[in-house]
Amino acid sequence: MPDTAKIHDQKYKALRAAHHPGWGGENRISKLPQMLEERFFSSAGIPTSGKLLELGCGAGNLSILLSNKGFDVTGVDFSEYAIQWAIDNALSAGNKINFKIADVT
Repeated sequence: MPDTAKIHDQKYKALRAAHHPGWGGENRISKLPQMLEERFFSSAGIPTSGKLLELGCGAGNLSILLSNKGFDVTGVDFSEYAIQWAIDNALSAGNKINFKIADVT
């Protein structure tokens, strides 16, 4: 695991231990549904289904929202801890999402 991934693992562990919903905290993550509607789905020609790849998915919050909209989502992050958190979050939300540990750089 690269040093950067280890640093991110430590950050994700601390965030989860502090009961934050993910990277960026409650304030940012609570705004994701509205931002998704305003910045993505409000644009003309945006598909309402299909496959999506989320790079840097972290705790999986956006992946879960997109899955709830009907997309077949794969989330990728280089932090093993973030991916485990994303898997746990998706299972708790009743979503089937494919999460992968990978460095996309």
